[in-house]
Formats: sequence, C-alpha cells, structure tokens
Amino acid sequence: MIPSSPDRVEVLRRIFNLYAQQGRGYKSLAEILNTEGHPTPRGPQWSHIYSGSWTDTTIRAILVNPIYAGDMVWNRRTDARFHRISDGHAVDRNSIHGARLVPNDEKDWIIVSDSHPAIITRRLFEQAKQRRENNPSSIEQRGINPRLKTQGKTWSGQRSRFILSGLMTCALCGNRYQGITRTKGDERSDGSRVKTSSYGCGGYITKGNAVCQLNSIPQEDLESIVIDAALRFYQPYLAQNGTIKLAQAVREQIGDEGQNIEQARARAQAEHEQIGKTIDNLLNNITPVNREYVDKRLKELTAQRQQLESRLEELERISLSQAEIDTIVKDAMGFITGLEPVLREGLPQEKLLALRQCIQHITISKPENSVRILFRLVPAGNLESTQEVVGNPTVQSGCIVETPRCE
Repeated sequence: MIPSSPDRVEVLRRIFNLYAQQGRGYKSLAEILNTEGHPTPRGPQWSHIYSGSWTDTTIRAILVNPIYAGDMVWNRRTDARFHRISDGHAVDRNSIHGARLVPNDEKDWIIVSDSHPAIITRRLFEQAKQRRENNPSSIEQRGINPRLKTQGKTWSGQRSRFILSGLMTCALCGNRYQGITRTKGDERSDGSRVKTSSYGCGGYITKGNAVCQLNSIPQEDLESIVIDAALRFYQPYLAQNGTIKLAQAVREQIGDEGQNIEQARARAQAEHEQIGKTIDNLLNNITPVNREYVDKRLKELTAQRQQLESRLEELERISLSQAEIDTIVKDAMGFITGLEPVLREGLPQEKLLALRQCIQHITISKPENSVRILFRLVPAGNLESTQEVVGNPTVQSGCIVETPRCE
C-alpha cells in the first residue's frame, strides 16, 4: 500500500479538508470535482459500468474509509451466506434469505493500525467522522418546518440564501431563529409583488405566540452586523506580527487540549490496568462453585476492557503533531486573509460556509436589543475555544463592542 500519484493524493486530501473543515457536503464536493475535471477512483477504463463522474456516494465512501489515515480494515462487510464475523468469532447470520453483501457494525471491524503510509492525518479523519455523525438528518433537526409558509423559498443548509441559518437561537425560548420571506401590497404592473426578508423566532413561526414572539430583524441589517463583527474580530491577525499572535492562540488551545487528552489517557490507562488485575484475580480464584459467576463477570470485564482500548486508540488518533499545528496556523491565516472578499462580495453559499467556520453560535434577544456572537479564536483545525462579542441588532454595525482575545 503506497500513495498514488501526487495529483490524486492532493484531491483526496482536499476532499477531507473541504468536508471536515469547510462544511462542504457530498453533492457539493462531487460538483466541484466534476467541474474541475478530476478523474474518479474508477472510470470507464476500469469497467464500462463506471461513468467516470464523481457522485455523493463516491465521496462518502472515501470519507468513511480509515485506509487513508494509514489503517488497514478487514470485515467492514459480510458476503458469506451462512456466517459472519462478530467479536472475533464466526456467528450465524440472522437470515440466509437477505442480501448477501451487508455492512458490519464498526465494533466488529478488524483494524491493523499504521499498516501503511497515511495520506491524511488521523485528526482530520476523526474530524470528518465527527461531522458525519453529528450531521442532522431529520427535517426537524434541520430547522425546516412544513408549516412555514415560504413557498419553498426559505432554504436551510448550504443552499440557503439566509447565510445565518442554523447559527442562531432565541434567547427567550431557545428555538432557532429562521429566515422569513414575505410578500406585501398589491401586485405591480409586471405581476410581481414586494418581498421582504428577515430573521424571526422559529418558536413563534411554528407554534405561535403561546411559545414566543416573532421578534423579527431585517435580514440585511443582521447579516451586515455579523459580517462586520467577524471582520473586526479577526483583524488583529492581519496586523503586524499577526501570524505570531495566531500561532500563540493555536498553541494555547492545543496546550489545553493536549493536557485534557493526557489526563483522559491516564484515567483510561489506569482503569484498563485495574480491570486486568481484577481479571487475573478472578482466574486465580475460580472454583467449580463460583465458575458461573466468574464466567459472567469475566465477560463483563472483557467488554469494559475492549471499550477502554478503543478509547485509548481514539485519544491517540486526536493527538496533534507539530507538523499538524503548523498546518492549522497556515490554513487559518489563509482563511482570515481571504475572509473579507468572501463576506463582502462572495455568493450566499460562500458566505454561509465562511461564517460557519468563524462562528460557533449566535444568541438573539430582541427585547434586550442585543446579539451575542461566539467567534472561534482559530477558524481552522476544529479548535473549539471561543470569544463572545456583544452587539446591538437595531443600530449600525459600528456600535458593536468587542474585545478580541487575539489582541
């Protein structure tokens, strides 16, 4: 197992970066790669059944495959008719009449770590996995409600023209703030009507004033406030010695994160050792009288030890090397340098993705006339340390007060 040609390796790394760190979806990634003309893993030259076009299923298959992080994985799928491998043993399949080729639970995978050179870092693979597992799938989770009368024009997610969708909640009731488009007045001579766009409390939109009030804020005003706040928040990194300040912010957070990881690793290792001693003690004291109890207890302890071993492997994967830290600083500086053109002149989708990389959460309180924004101190590398900015949503954005920690 060796890396492919440099151009194909770069495409692979780009897929993971765009998905894990910039929020691109499967279809969006497929469109980008098809537009740019990159060859697929398998095309017509491989077999006539392959079209040579990237699809969302191809992208997902890449993102879930640990082989790119340097691990060889066996038993991801079962193709046998009568048996499958579970917990390292052959067991009967539930039904011989179902599909032959079916996926196995991840706990049944057989993993050989570091079997070959990795193309991406383990941390990046874990970031992609975390995003995939946390990605909301239901209509309710996405904040889309069929009772919202917007003629299907209030979109959520990456296609949304409301670039703050999914980032905001109402301070009064905790429901999401949503984009709203309304028409008013009589038809104009061309048959069209005046439309207004704003953000309002989703609790009121879906359940009425028994839950909350609409407390709407014009879309343009609120988005302008948030964009101006974001640009000012990261401005110190663009000043003299800005890269040094950014590197320091990364090191501070990595230091905190690294300390937490080491503490978690020490606790897991201590528990693992204690379980081993308990197992040895049980085996040394087994008798015909207590055999049934000991067998049951050994099974429980073995399962606990396997969980701890998986936890220790996970902690090892998310540890950062110095090269990865340098990459985070470089990526973050590149992102910050190009932030203003994107937020001022970019397409709605580009603004939406950029803001999600900058902002963790926004809380709106219309009665208090305030908006609270949690900015990520480092907008790259999936680092979660934040700084709160408080502003006034009904005045010009210049009235926002902020004290960025990066200063």
